[in-house]
Amino acid sequence: MILEETATGIGVARISPSQNVRAGGKGFWTIEYVVGEKGLQKGGGIRITIPHGFSTPQISYEDAPGLVQADSSRKNTKLRIILNEKLCHSAKGYPGVDWITYHGKNLVVRLIQGQLIKGDVIRISYGTSAFPNNVQYFAGEAEFTVAVDPDGSCRGPYTGFYRLQEQPTIRVEPGKATRLKVIAPSIIEKGEIFSLRLTAYDRFINRAVDYEGELTLESSSNIKNLPKEIHFSPEDEGSKLITGLSCSTVGTQFITATDPVNSQSFVSNPIKVQERKKYNLYWGDPHFHTRFSDGLATPSDAYNSARINGLDFAAVTDHDFAGTYLSDNEWEAIKGATARMTIPGEFIALLAYEFSDRSYGGDRNIYFLSNKAMLTRCMNKSGTETLSPNELRKELEKEGIEAITIPHHPVSKCCSTDRVWDFYDPKYEPVVEIYSCWGNSEQENCARPFILPSKYTENRTVQGALKKGLRYGFIAGSDGHGGSPGYTNWLRHQKVYMGGYTAVKCQKLDREDIYKAMRNRHCYATTGVRIILDFWVDDAEMGDQVMVGQQKWEHGKRVINIEVIGEKPITKVELIRNNKVFKEFEPHSQEGQLEVVDNDKLSDIAFSPTKFISAPFVFYYIRVHQVDGNMAWSSPVWLIRKAD
Repeated sequence: MILEETATGIGVARISPSQNVRAGGKGFWTIEYVVGEKGLQKGGGIRITIPHGFSTPQISYEDAPGLVQADSSRKNTKLRIILNEKLCHSAKGYPGVDWITYHGKNLVVRLIQGQLIKGDVIRISYGTSAFPNNVQYFAGEAEFTVAVDPDGSCRGPYTGFYRLQEQPTIRVEPGKATRLKVIAPSIIEKGEIFSLRLTAYDRFINRAVDYEGELTLESSSNIKNLPKEIHFSPEDEGSKLITGLSCSTVGTQFITATDPVNSQSFVSNPIKVQERKKYNLYWGDPHFHTRFSDGLATPSDAYNSARINGLDFAAVTDHDFAGTYLSDNEWEAIKGATARMTIPGEFIALLAYEFSDRSYGGDRNIYFLSNKAMLTRCMNKSGTETLSPNELRKELEKEGIEAITIPHHPVSKCCSTDRVWDFYDPKYEPVVEIYSCWGNSEQENCARPFILPSKYTENRTVQGALKKGLRYGFIAGSDGHGGSPGYTNWLRHQKVYMGGYTAVKCQKLDREDIYKAMRNRHCYATTGVRIILDFWVDDAEMGDQVMVGQQKWEHGKRVINIEVIGEKPITKVELIRNNKVFKEFEPHSQEGQLEVVDNDKLSDIAFSPTKFISAPFVFYYIRVHQVDGNMAWSSPVWLIRKAD
């Protein structure tokens, strides 16, 4: 929730016109504030937050969008409009609270002459018919938050204002469908029954809920029960699930959906059909926010979007305390949504939150095996007491709660610190988030660099952590704030990279297996595409660590096998050994199987012991590049010198 209290007797507000608008469209509105019982004294005022994505409010140009004007219903009064376009305000009187997050751009209307009594009205016009405002790109409810400072004393906790209990809102609808996603399981067994999901999206990647039309379907091999044609009706709300499919042809298959009206075709992710599969490959977004912190949508709606976007698992990770405050009631609501939305075998919601530590080791997401877990915040509500990651883990230990803590965007200057790796604990931190919509934290001079101020040093990068002996597997998430996990490249206020995916290798689609796969590092990261990736060092699979005896350490060779199947042609596969590219391949096809023999002595190439690994060690991992710029990273395999 926003760190701002509500109050009674301070008035009401309404917006007109209140009709729905299209994402990316145009509009102009009037917000009327009706004064409450407490009145509005000279010096008092109201603050209006224009939602992110709408035109920036301005008072200087009548021939431009965003023009704001204000007047009151009472004579002999005078108003002044003050603009504040900052995302956050400092919170005065709360020493540990550095800022308050607002969900838009603020303007304040102050009463500088006279006073207003109950029933008087302040009218704020935003935009004009000649120069209308831009509408945000993401569909959903857009709230024009109104808060009041009745007497100019700025007594409201944290911000000086009190929010109205009910807020003026308008509904932003998605646009017309321009694209389609065709999602199938990545790995199936010959003859196994599977489902296919088709979802239509507008040009801003909102689900096109009003999509209607005919599509033709075809496959690269004979897929049993695949209809030749399907029809989307309004009842489908832009997404359709086809069940009861199977394939008897071993190999990589694709399904193509074609819209015959405009001759557009959309190809599914690769489907690897095997005689006998060793594991299932499940896809998830383990990192996104809702309106309980600095995102859009409710937790239930966000989980529903994740499911419709074709994900197998997901996790709401709202901030505990980072400009917003996750209340006890909101935590219970997240727990409730997590329980309701979990259907083993269909979709798994993981209970989690973001421990937004800016004082010690940076942000970490906390994931729980059980839905009966407590919320331990990084700071108390007054900002006078903070908690380190180590202290958090002591609390978890004391309560006997099974959890993992996962650092993310460690290169961020604002959300991490140079001490991020000092708080590593192998019991609690099996993986690190290597990529999100903000960018790539792997190494300096990487593809998709961080879009916010960053610091690519050994104390921050993922490769720096690996060199220190931190045994991290890799995951990715969106860190999305737009309410649509699984397919988004928008925050509330700017366009970003496409959010990432985590792929986990496990037997069953249930919470225990997903959690166990992450804990065992049997997982990998992508930039939001379903690249199938696997690799082994001898018999060790990604995420494993192997203790190596003296004979093999000094004389043995390693055989590395790599398998990769892309959604698009693969332009480059890199085998990374101790942070350097050891071998590089350029398949220029969608599928590749590679074998590499490393004859170098482990004793010649090993990193020296560290405080985290007390013996020499070597690690390998895979980096994949697709022709469209998308990427994947396998979790590493570690070889560690066994004591004699």
